[in-house]
Amino acid sequence: MAAVDMLVLGVSTVTRYARYFSLYWALSAHAEQAGLDRGACRRLVRRAEVGPGA
Repeated sequence: MAAVDMLVLGVSTVTRYARYFSLYWALSAHAEQAGLDRGACRRLVRRAEVGPGA
C-alpha cells in the first residue's frame, strides 16, 4: 500500500477502509427505516459483515 499511496492520486492507506464505513452507514439507515431494536441491529451487522469477511 505504500507504493500505491505514492503513485496513485486520491488513494491512501486508509482508502480500503472506506467501504467498511459505508457499509455501517447503510446498515444504520436501514435499521432506522425498519425500526429495528438493539438485538435486531446486532444480528443485521453480524450477517452483513460475513460478505466482506469472505
